[in-house]
Amino acid sequence: MEDSLPGDQRVCMQSSMHAGRHAAAAADSGKSASCNSCGGGSDLPAASAHAAAAIDDAPDGRSGGHRYVTTTDWKQKLDVLERVTGPSKFTVSERITITDQPVIAFTRKVMAFRPDTISLAQGVVHWAPPPAAADAACAAMRDPACACYGPNEGLPELRAALREKLAVKNGLDGHDVFVTNGGNQAYMNLVVALVDEGDKVVLFKPAYFDHIMSVQMLGGSDGIVYGMCDPATMKPSAEWLRGAFRDSPGQIRMVTVVNPNNPTGVLLSRAELQELADACHEGGAWLVLDNTYEDFCDFDDIVARSTVGGRAPPEAGGFHAISAPHVVHVFSFSKAYGM
Repeated sequence: MEDSLPGDQRVCMQSSMHAGRHAAAAADSGKSASCNSCGGGSDLPAASAHAAAAIDDAPDGRSGGHRYVTTTDWKQKLDVLERVTGPSKFTVSERITITDQPVIAFTRKVMAFRPDTISLAQGVVHWAPPPAAADAACAAMRDPACACYGPNEGLPELRAALREKLAVKNGLDGHDVFVTNGGNQAYMNLVVALVDEGDKVVLFKPAYFDHIMSVQMLGGSDGIVYGMCDPATMKPSAEWLRGAFRDSPGQIRMVTVVNPNNPTGVLLSRAELQELADACHEGGAWLVLDNTYEDFCDFDDIVARSTVGGRAPPEAGGFHAISAPHVVHVFSFSKAYGM
């Protein structure tokens, strides 16, 4: 951050904590800060500073002579806040300060400035839950048993139904089932259960931002290894993964693959999944398959109609699930069922 600026110019920070176009003004301690662009200011010893220059039209880093810096780093934001309000003995954990902010907040800000922006940050369905599911949920809430603690693994009836679904639809027989409050909690639980301090976790870019944040919030920021994808297909490279295991023997504890991928939509064949699973088995790592979008990729009929002779080639389309002792699956109700 630049502190020595000519005249009364001051450095401003574009903070995603602020919903509007202005950013909190920062200046030398004990002085009054003013913004050359909007004329606003505040007494710095006060608890907060006036929001300063609008910056959306300043790609070169200047707006009407006003200088600023942009950041999404929590640590930098807290440093600026401390300069404005003074040091505090009440601080948040280092794990949180180094955790990325959700990209959703960033894209919402961009869309506020540019309404023609299309966000790929979050998959949100436009339909409500099935009426039968909503009716059943309302009925369950009227049952006094709803106020009691249930089994940690989930209701036995629900788990039995899910085991049947996994066997019939996904070909995953004999799998144990745990029910969580969404796929993100499931992934957080897996990081807690499978990864120790100092272990490495492989995420293939473009990675789902909540996977990154889960590892960071649990203190594993330095252990994240971003895997390579084929630049033509955007599919995770099993060859790169084997190389990573060779370069870091015994250090990679978990590999995460989203299939179909969010946000690219890339879908892996059974053979491609098996190759990744084999590489993880050789490297002694867990393979976590996030299958949140399993119901958005039943392309068999489309491929069959577009293939000569009306026959789809092997592994042409559709969602595939593989089974192995070191493979963990994450499924979700949030997309297909709007829950």
